[in-house]
Amino acid sequence: MSIEEVKNEIAKKQAQDPRHDQSAFKSPFNGHYEEIVNNLVEQGASQLPYPEDALQPDVNSDYAIDYKFNEDQTLEELKRHINKTYNSHYSKEKFQATEFIIDGGHGTGFCIGNILKYAQRYGKKGSASDARRDLMKILHYAVIQLHVHDTEND
Repeated sequence: MSIEEVKNEIAKKQAQDPRHDQSAFKSPFNGHYEEIVNNLVEQGASQLPYPEDALQPDVNSDYAIDYKFNEDQTLEELKRHINKTYNSHYSKEKFQATEFIIDGGHGTGFCIGNILKYAQRYGKKGSASDARRDLMKILHYAVIQLHVHDTEND
């Protein structure tokens, strides 16, 4: 397949996709697809990467993903929830208590313990809004635990 045929195939795929928007697509070749194909042709490659490989939805673009469960909105809500904790009584000083607990080597127990605590009380205390807040707390402690996990496993 020549470079022109490759370009035509890519253009065809883009035109067929109803979500077509250049900003919503990203090449796994980091925008160097044509350069890679030219180098392969010069080297006498018998096969070129299929054009479809050059046109994948950009996972960093909300436009390219049709969320079924409002994950994008939930993640934004989680971020707002986490941001609020940085302005609350938990962080009035320079450090949060969670930092001292993690530094003391008890981060995993603390995070998992809080996840279990909020999971067990989910729906048993207060209103639906309170239950939703408990879910946000579970997710926040899970995010902190991801940090603890990554830090301990580097």
